[in-house]
Amino acid sequence: MTLQEILQRLADEKKVESRFPVRLIFVDDWSQYKELETALENACDVTLELADFCSAPDVLPNFSKIFKKIEEHREKHILLLSLGEYLRLTIAREVQPQKANIPSLWYSQQAASSRTRVIIPLPCCRDLWDRVIPYDDERQRDCIWELSLPSSRVHSDHSLEPFSLNVYSQEFGEALCGTDIMQGVQTWFYKWSGMINGQRKSCRLVTNLWRNTEQISSSLINIKIISDVFDYITASLDDGGTLRREWGTAEEWTSLSQDLHYGKSLAEIIKKSLNVLVFEPISLLSRWEILSPYKRWLIWLWYRFNPSENYCGYAVKRAKSPEGILDSILYSIFDCIEKSEWIEERAKAVSALKIEEKDEYFFSQLEKVSSLETRLSLLSYKTHAEKTYAIQTINKYLKKGIDFEAVASPLRERYPLFWDYMTASDKCLSSELSTYLHWYRKHKLMNVLPLEASEMVRTIDLECFEKRYSVLKKYEKFDSFFLWIDAMGVEWLSLLLSCLRNKGNDFSVEARPVCARAPTETSYNQQWTEIDAPFKKLDALDKLAHSGVPDDNNYFSCVAHQLDQIEKVADIALNSLREHDYVLISADHGTSRLAALAFHKLPGFTPHADMAVKGYGRYCESSEAPLSKEILPEMSHIERDGKNFIVFKNHEHFTQSGNAAGKSDNDHESVGEVHGGATPEEILVPVVVLRRKVPLAPKPTLLATFVYREKDSVSLRVKFSKKISVLSAFSGEKRADCSPVESGREWQIHFSEMKQGKHLLRFEADGKMLEENCSFEVGTRGIAEDDVLGE
Repeated sequence: MTLQEILQRLADEKKVESRFPVRLIFVDDWSQYKELETALENACDVTLELADFCSAPDVLPNFSKIFKKIEEHREKHILLLSLGEYLRLTIAREVQPQKANIPSLWYSQQAASSRTRVIIPLPCCRDLWDRVIPYDDERQRDCIWELSLPSSRVHSDHSLEPFSLNVYSQEFGEALCGTDIMQGVQTWFYKWSGMINGQRKSCRLVTNLWRNTEQISSSLINIKIISDVFDYITASLDDGGTLRREWGTAEEWTSLSQDLHYGKSLAEIIKKSLNVLVFEPISLLSRWEILSPYKRWLIWLWYRFNPSENYCGYAVKRAKSPEGILDSILYSIFDCIEKSEWIEERAKAVSALKIEEKDEYFFSQLEKVSSLETRLSLLSYKTHAEKTYAIQTINKYLKKGIDFEAVASPLRERYPLFWDYMTASDKCLSSELSTYLHWYRKHKLMNVLPLEASEMVRTIDLECFEKRYSVLKKYEKFDSFFLWIDAMGVEWLSLLLSCLRNKGNDFSVEARPVCARAPTETSYNQQWTEIDAPFKKLDALDKLAHSGVPDDNNYFSCVAHQLDQIEKVADIALNSLREHDYVLISADHGTSRLAALAFHKLPGFTPHADMAVKGYGRYCESSEAPLSKEILPEMSHIERDGKNFIVFKNHEHFTQSGNAAGKSDNDHESVGEVHGGATPEEILVPVVVLRRKVPLAPKPTLLATFVYREKDSVSLRVKFSKKISVLSAFSGEKRADCSPVESGREWQIHFSEMKQGKHLLRFEADGKMLEENCSFEVGTRGIAEDDVLGE
């Protein structure tokens, strides 16, 4: 029948009585169906959509309510839509008589005199209908119509191109994404016509009712049921047979199923899912923190089917799950320690993963490694615990008489702070001082007071060193900032210079050791009060030297903190150089670990009765000058401000109660350093001068931006970020008289005549016009010029 013949038949049906209300119209072309549906909606009195009878998105329609609604529209032509899609999605159910709904609809009867009709168009499902209704009542044969395909479309490939519907079980749930996904059968009933007749050639439906559906393959529509995600993946991939179900969770396999469009091989899919062209483990591990759990699983899955000869492949494959990858990369090396080429790869992987916390198990495994060089290579030095372990381990080997540089080569690249502390020197140090400091640092690390200590101290002539004040004072006239580091003795000079030189080249560095004041206490060395320049004093190094950090009495931990503190000093100094042409770094005094050990190891000297012992016996104080016989060769007499001091030049001490360094045996290395004496490490301090290669331009700041006229003249005060020798100031065409107020930083600006209102102030400093200007406003005391009451 043609469309016009069907419409005419419907018109005739309105005049005919019939006991059977249902009329079926089969159509085998999607686009033709759409034309039919539109024509039927115009021809029928009422249109019922099957989806409206679903009580929830994934619930089948209630046929009892459908019958009731039909009964409400007696003697009318009722168009019932989407029954064909219902049949397609429930064929496995409808072929079971005890569960079927369609037979009751088809065989329903009414009064013989009734003209009620239920018109049901069924697209592309005649074979399914015949399975549900295998035998027709002879009385109903005229109730089944078939829309014939026009001759113009018989050979049209587009109209006959099959549509694909993939029906997913609820196991896929919300894991699937895309605009082609329908959640629940009700959604499909509502949207199927637009989907099939649109540009799409496929659609995905997620439903808990998938068991009611069967696989269908025809020239018009293909239905594929995907109820088991894993089976679907293995069947879809060329190498799917290599996969094992236990390698992933249902959620992970579901996520992978969404990426199957990336390719036909698992390797291709994983690389595209991870957005890489080449699977490079170190690069991927560096993104570990931002990778989703699914992408982490893909990395783990890669090594299940793709064995590798590198360390990452070995370690990841040993991990039982993605959650175990970090631990496996960290610890697997201990089972293949003989593969030296893997140690460097592991170090890169650990660095990429940013693994920081190391537990006791890690260090216990590390202790089992016989080679010190290998042991040091296995540390990342990202954590304080690792740094402490390295320092403590070197301590043990130094005590065995092994040379530091012979065993500690991994530290050069991995822990340069420690390496430079132990090995660096500088041309600003004399050979004698360089030798002494190398000796001192070695024994400080060994935590041992050597027998030759006094002899080594005598190799340094303190009279050869300039006084600190004389060196610093000459920088007072420049744009200088002073950074005072409490307790940073000459011991730290070479390390500080290494840190500074590694951080840039837009500045120059000059350095020298200078002599502080004895006794080497802060109270006698507060020269920041004697120099007219801005400064900042940092006390952290002094606190570490005396007491370490709270709740951590480990001596080697304290040394690690000291090394970190020197690097922080370098950072603070360079940050200050952004605001000044010069930054000078110096200290009030140094400290001595060997003197602290001597406090416990050596018996000490008994002072004269009227002498007050201070600084853990490093010096004593008296109002009376001591007798010459009371001043031994290892002592020095100093008179200052009416007081007399006897200061030790070596590591000896006057007897005094106290605890300078706690126990000092091999099992109880406690924190503690002292100062007050005049050993090189206590009295010699650095002076480091940082100078910008390109000086900063002075920055002006008006101390007041609003001023009043005094007899037409105006005075302003401006402060500059640095000292200026010659200043000129202009506002418009007017030139001001300028005079310095305070050491060239603050100037008085005077204009003999200035009108009321807002003005711009420009400066020429030391022959150069400044880019930065200032604005100010001039007011008049009393009645304003524009006050109407004053006219």
